[in-house]
Amino acid sequence: MNDCPSEMSKSLSPEKAAERAVVVLMLAKLKAGEDLRRAKINRLKDAILADDYENSLKLDIAADRVVDAMEPLSSSMRFGR
Repeated sequence: MNDCPSEMSKSLSPEKAAERAVVVLMLAKLKAGEDLRRAKINRLKDAILADDYENSLKLDIAADRVVDAMEPLSSSMRFGR
């Protein structure tokens, strides 16, 4: 992937061009040795401390995952495996 705009990127849709720009930026940061995960971790920690991380959708998904994980266990108990 080239770091400068090319003829190909000019023909991309605006959404694809924006995605490409983000990828180019992230690659440049990685090449410079930046830790991209650190910024995300800090944002998540801040959200948790501000009680702004949990929401009903995340809790519903977590509950569904717990139920899904329990189903194989409960069926094996039912049939005496």
